[in-house]
Amino acid sequence: SAFVPSSVVFRHASGARGMVVGRHKNLALRNSVLGLKAADNSALVSWLEENGVKNSCTLTPEGLQASSDLKNGAEACSSSPKVYLTEATAKEALGSKIDELDTETAIALQLLLEKSKGSESFWAPWIATLPEADAFDVPFFWSADEKKFLEGTTVATEVEELEDALRDEFQQLQTAGWGEKFPDGSFTFENYAWAVC
Repeated sequence: SAFVPSSVVFRHASGARGMVVGRHKNLALRNSVLGLKAADNSALVSWLEENGVKNSCTLTPEGLQASSDLKNGAEACSSSPKVYLTEATAKEALGSKIDELDTETAIALQLLLEKSKGSESFWAPWIATLPEADAFDVPFFWSADEKKFLEGTTVATEVEELEDALRDEFQQLQTAGWGEKFPDGSFTFENYAWAVC
C-alpha cells in the first residue's frame, strides 16, 4: 500500500488524499478538497519533476488541469514511486517496529516525522502545501464552542467517536514508545490527528 504525495496533483478516485484518509473518510478531508497553498505550487512542481513525475498539466487549487488540449489516450501525467509514502518508506524512516502497526498508522507516523523535520525532509515541498489543522473547515477540527452548534446531531456523535478513537490510538502509540522517535514537542495528539486526517 502507498500514500501518494502527488495526490495533491493527481486526484484519487475517492476525491480525498488517499490511504491515510481510509478509516476517517467521513470527517477528514485534505488537499484534493481544500486546495493547495498557492505560494508553494512552484516548489512542489519542481520537486515532483526532479523526482520523476512527468506532467503536461497545471497545478491549481482545484486539482490538475491540462495546460493544452489532450488527444484521446495521450498521457497527461505520470507519477513516480519515489515520491510516495509507503510502508517501506515508513519502515526506513522509523525502523522495523513499524511492522507492528497497520499501514495507515505507519504512514501517518512517517508524515508526522517528515513534517517535524521541516525543510530537511525529502517531502518538504509537498508537506508545505498541506493545510494546517486550523485551515480545515470540518467539524473534527472545530473549537469546542463551534462544536456546540452540532449538539443533538449525528455529526456531533460521529465527531466525538472519531476523537475518542484517535485519542485511544494515540495513547496506545505513546505507551508503545513511539513518541521517542520524534523531536521534542512534535508527537502530540493534535499533530497526530492532523497527520491521520
